[in-house]
Order: sequence, then C-alpha cells, then structure tokens
Amino acid sequence: MIIWLASYPRSGNTFLRIVLNRFFGAGSYSQYNDERDIEANREFARLVGHQHYEGSWPEAYDRLSNDQARHFVKTHDHPADDAKAIYVVRDPRAAVSSYHAYLREYGTLGFSLADVVAGAVTFGRWDHHVRAWSPERRSNTLLLRYEELTDDLEKTVRAIGDFIEQEPRSMTGTDFSELRRVEPRFFRVGSNDPHIKALPDDARDSIAALYKDEIDRLGYSIEATPDMARVASYLADLAPQLWSSRQHQRTAEMKLDKAGSELADARQRAEQRRLELEKANQALAQLKPFQAQAQSAERVLHFAKEELKDVKGRLDARISEATALATQLAEVTVSAERAKDELANARAELEDRSKNVAGLEEEIRLLHGELANARAELEDRSKNVAGLEEEIRLLHGELEDARQRSSAFQSERQRIQEALDETERKLKKAYSDRSSAEAEADIARRRLSDAQQLLSVYSSELRHLQVATEPRLKSLLTLRPLRVVLAQRSRVKRGEIELGENGLFLPANLPEAPPRSMTPAAVTETATSEEKISGNLPPARPKTLSDEAKENSVYAGYEPSKPLGVALFTFDRTECVRSVLESLKLQDGLGECHVWIDGDQGRPAKRKLLDETEAVVSSYDVKAIHRNRGNYGFRKMIIVALRRMFEMYDRVLVLEDDCFPTRHCIRGFSAELDAIENRDDVFSVYGHPFLVPGERELFTRFQGWGWATTKDKFEPIWQELLDCYLMSEEEYLRFVDESLTDDVKKWIEVTPGRSPSDTLKKFFAWDETVTLLTGKKKLYHRPTTERLIYNFGLGAGSTHFGDFAHFRKPPFNMVSPEDIWSLY
Repeated sequence: MIIWLASYPRSGNTFLRIVLNRFFGAGSYSQYNDERDIEANREFARLVGHQHYEGSWPEAYDRLSNDQARHFVKTHDHPADDAKAIYVVRDPRAAVSSYHAYLREYGTLGFSLADVVAGAVTFGRWDHHVRAWSPERRSNTLLLRYEELTDDLEKTVRAIGDFIEQEPRSMTGTDFSELRRVEPRFFRVGSNDPHIKALPDDARDSIAALYKDEIDRLGYSIEATPDMARVASYLADLAPQLWSSRQHQRTAEMKLDKAGSELADARQRAEQRRLELEKANQALAQLKPFQAQAQSAERVLHFAKEELKDVKGRLDARISEATALATQLAEVTVSAERAKDELANARAELEDRSKNVAGLEEEIRLLHGELANARAELEDRSKNVAGLEEEIRLLHGELEDARQRSSAFQSERQRIQEALDETERKLKKAYSDRSSAEAEADIARRRLSDAQQLLSVYSSELRHLQVATEPRLKSLLTLRPLRVVLAQRSRVKRGEIELGENGLFLPANLPEAPPRSMTPAAVTETATSEEKISGNLPPARPKTLSDEAKENSVYAGYEPSKPLGVALFTFDRTECVRSVLESLKLQDGLGECHVWIDGDQGRPAKRKLLDETEAVVSSYDVKAIHRNRGNYGFRKMIIVALRRMFEMYDRVLVLEDDCFPTRHCIRGFSAELDAIENRDDVFSVYGHPFLVPGERELFTRFQGWGWATTKDKFEPIWQELLDCYLMSEEEYLRFVDESLTDDVKKWIEVTPGRSPSDTLKKFFAWDETVTLLTGKKKLYHRPTTERLIYNFGLGAGSTHFGDFAHFRKPPFNMVSPEDIWSLY
C-alpha cells in the first residue's frame, strides 16, 4: 500500500523524507524519481533514504498500491486516490520564493517570479494545490507545517509516529547545517524570513490577494493590506497564462472527442473479434467427433500392436519347436544309418555263423522291428514338420495383415492430428485477436479518462484565473488603443507613415515592387558570375534544378557577413528532426542552432517520446536545447522563443521539424538578408515558394514554412503579435474583422486555394496573424532566388496534411519524407 508524502514544491517534503529515514528507518520513493537533484548526489540520496523504481510511474503505482507492505511516496501532484497521506504546508510567500529559486538553479526554461505566483509552472498555484488536497478535511491525512518541522522537531516526530503507528528508534535530530553541507543548492536557508524578505512588494501583495482564502483557512498571518493598484499592474504579466489556460481547455476538448472516437472504434473491433471467436468455437465443436474417432483409432492401434506382439511371440515359439524337431530328425537319420551298418554286420555275421541261424533270425526280426519303428517315427516327424511349416505360413499372413492395418491407422491418425493442429492455430489466433482488441479498448478508455481529468483540471484552473484576473485585465487592456495611437503618432513624426484623408495610417513613399517572374512555368534566366550576391539578387531560377545548376548555385562560395541564428521547433517527430539536423550538419549550420522542444503535458507516454526526441537532438552538436517542463503549446512557444532568439542574434532563421533545408540554405538566407536589410518595406525572406502568378522578387503574403528576418524588422511586429495573443477570443475576432479591410484583403489574398482570411476569422494562428499585421503595414516578403526549403509534412506522420496530390501543387508545393534527400 502507498502512504503519500504530499506538498507544494519547496514546502519541506524532502525534509520530511529525511525525518522518516532518520527516526523510523523508513526509505521512500519519489513519483518523479528525482534524477536531476537527489539521485544525482549519492550522499544526498542516502541521507534522504531515496529508493528508485524501475519502469514507468503507472506501472510502479499499480505495483506499490497492490503490495501488502507499506511504501512512502513523495508527490507534488493533486490526489490520485484516497490512500493515507502526510501533507506538508508552508507559508505561501516563502514557498513561492523558494520554488522560484529552485527553478532558477535547476531549471532551463527561465520561469519568472510572476510565472510561479500565477501558477504558470509545472505544479500550478499554491492555493490550488492546498485546495485540491484540503488536508484538514481529508480522511486518513496528517497535516504538518514546515514551521513545525524546523522549530519543534521532537513534537513533529511523535505526531508522525502516532500516525504511522510506529515508535521512533531514536530522538537524535538532523541539523540543517548538515543538510546544507551535503546539497547547498537544494537546502538554501531553512527558514521563512529570508525568502519572505526577498519577495518584491508587488509579488507579496499579489500572493496576499490571490491566495487569501487558503491563507486564512490555514491560519497564516499576513498583516499587510495589499496595494490593489500594484497587484493590478503585476497581474498584467499573468495575462498570457489566461490565454494559455483557454487554449489548453480547447486542446483537451479536442483530445476528449478524439479519445471517444477511438473508444468507439475499439469497441467495434472488439465486437468483430468476438464474432470471429464464436466462429472458431463452432469450428471446434464440429471437430469434436473427429477427436472421438482419433481416440478410438488410437485404442484400436494399441490393441493391434499388442496382438502383433503376441503373434510374434507365438511365431518365435513355433520356430524354436521346429528347430528342435529338425535336430531330432537328424539324430534319427544318424540312428538309421547306424542300424543299416549294424544290419550289414549282422548279415555278415549270419553267413559266418550258419550254425546259430535261429538266434540270428530272431535277432534279425528284432532289428527289422526296430527299423520299422524308426521309419514310422521318421514319417511322424516329417508330418509334424509339414504342419509346422503351414502354421508358420499362416502366421506370416496374419502378420502382414496386422502391418497393413497398422499403416492405415497411422495415416488416419496423422490426418486427424493435422486437423487438430489447424484448429488449435485458429483458436490461438482468435484468442490473440481478442486480447489485442481488449488491449486497444483499455488504451482508449485510459486515454478518455486522462482527457476527462485533464479537461477537469484545465476548467478549474481557467475558472480560478478568470475570477482573479478578469476585472483587472479588462482595466489594463482598455489602455491598449491609447498605446497604439501614441505609437502610430510617433511613426508619423518620424516620417515612416502618413495620415490619409480618411484618417487611416498609410505607408510613406511606398515603392513599387520590381517585376520578377516566379510562376510555376519556371523562368529560364541564369545568373552570371558578376550578378552573384551583391545587394540586388538576379532573377529567380527554376525551382527544380538540374545537377549542373546545383553545382552552379548563385549562393555557392558566399560568406555570410553576420551570424545567423537558427531556431528549430520540434515535438515528437524524431525522424523528421533528424533529417533537418543532418542537413544543417552537412552545411556547418549547427553552430548557432537552438532546438526548442515543447513539454509532455504530464503524460508518461508522451514524455517517453520527447525523451527520444531530445536524445536524437543531443547526438548533434547544436548550440543549445530548450525543452519546456510544462506544455506551452506551439503558439506561445514560438512567440516566447523568437523573443529569446532576437535577444541573442540580429538575424534569425526559423524552421519547423518538417521544413527541410537544402545544402545552400545557410548561405542563401544570409545573402538574401543582406539584400533586404536596409529596405524598410520588406519584412522577411522565405525559402518555400507559393509558385502562384504574381510571385516575383517581392510578394505581399507572409510564408511561415522556413523564413528569416532581422531584429529591427521583427521587434515592432512581435509586440503587436503578442498583443493579439493576449486578447480574449472575442477581442481577437473583433480586431481581425476591423483589420480585414478591402485594401488589406487585396494585399494578402494572393494565394488562391490557401486563404489566410479563412483561418483568421476562426482562431489565432501565429503565421496568419503575422500575414495580417504585415499586410496592414503594406510590407513585402522576398522569396529566395533559389528554393532553399521543402516542406515535407505529408503522409501518416503529419499533423495537418494527408498524402494527397492536392497538397503537392501550388500554393502548397509540399513533398513527402521519401523525396527530401533527392532534393538536398
């Protein structure tokens, strides 16, 4: 059975595990195995009494729950069952401050203090965690306070002993200085006061305002009255979390629908397997008479073998008897020959003894009698031999018949055995299909249960965050139109834009784009050596190059003037990201490559896939790997990641794991950025063309499949993109409706069959929003002179596109994963 050691992070859970190990000799598990901190320090693990489990957590949970022995398990999650628990609570100000320090020390995602206060971290908000456990009301639960663990250890040890029904083996305590010596990064202070003093006033007031109900219920005293104006200002940093929670809710609903469909499919497959099993059982019933016949045939064969054995025994006896009679006959023959010799001798003696005739006649008579007897006995023995020969012949016939019957029985037995083997194979297959169907149904049910739980958690989080932030957020967002007007007025003063007669802002001195043909018919112009990369690039080449054209690329030999940062976004498509990284490696493009991996949503199966993705990325010498602990979602991740990238680089190339770069990609984008760097009317360069009429040296629609820009061009658009992301759904759709004027539609609706307006009117998509924002400013986008990117997101591994001919044509022009290396 399991006894949970539960707490919000940095509330004394590890200290509690040390107390259990020191005073009661009780080791403990962690639901997370603590591989990054406790397991990484052997002396620390020994002090804690840390135990490592093998396999996944769900498997370990089932094994430990069903075991009769007692197992202590650390958790920061919400309750998973009604098992006994020891819950440790700490003053929220100290817990939040300590958790932020821990994330800064061990984490890689750069969470801010505002993220921790808002609960935009792995384990959510402090008050939500306390409310989920409700330790003072939950049955079989011991509530401990961190302050009691550090101030009155003896009393706490006795309370634990009473709860687990075990006497402590000693009362010699653990000094906090010893813990700090073993792991100074983990055990930092051991007291609340330094953490509380380290909090900024706005964070302290926000905690007092947001967590008030749980603070009062647990009896923590926070005397200061929150400055609500300061809280409102601080809560502006929490607005992204509101949007993220809504996005998570919609994602969970979609997953719930998908899980329901999968469950229905699994049930249908299970019904089909059940019908097949019934047919197999019917076939088995039909074969039962053959089984009885086989058993009867085996019995007959057994009797035939016994009879054959008896016949062989009798035959051997007759043969032995015949041999003995033949021996006797030979002896009689010898006796007869001897009698003849004696008769001849007698006749000679008769001639010699003529006087003793009477005696000789009597002797002769006797000899004749013996001779007659010998002849009679010889005839009898001859008749016996003839009878024995006939009996032997009959026995040979019986033996041959028995052998034939045995052969027939063997053939029949083999036929019946083959029928039985075939039936057994069919039964095994039916049982296997049934097991597979049941396993699929179980998986679907578990997915449905996980999606329902995730939806419940996100719904609860959304309700709490809405209640806490909506009034303040509305008051803050009402200032946005004023900010926009002031920013636009500054641009008018600088001469960047003009104020038209109808009051709309217009670009100042917008130059017309020079004509340039990039139609699917393909332009046949070739660049001379003097035209290669100066500032104005030569006309576009055909998008599919011959081998000779590849060797004569306009980018060959070009040396970049500035570093080009590469932002590569991936999730769980390991083979896709491997192909992209391999291409970058072949062109020495890994040195400035940052790989961004989103989180696993708290799902062990997804965490395993992302571990495989990280392992693949780690096998390449990239600049850095940024893996989220929580799941941002792609929209938030790309907004945050691009801000971080432009803090490090003046130029950035943006790739997703289904955007394959050709061998001149790094040189080509660097050359194209040199060409547009000083042009204020061009926002970006893209390497995957639309191949539609009108796509020349400059194009009016943004392309998000492999693109690059500079810091100066990106930062104004980024701020507006973030504003759109922070809007409520109603505000965003109203903004889109107001922005899609006839002029803007004419500017961006240039790719028939792939309309950005259709997407914009339904939901927030980062790339279509960039299309809208740059279209409002009448900004151009430049396709690369040669095609540098191939989107290969077609087929079974794609999240958007099936392998249909429609997507291989303009304006999509996608390829399959099997095609990419022939296009390298």
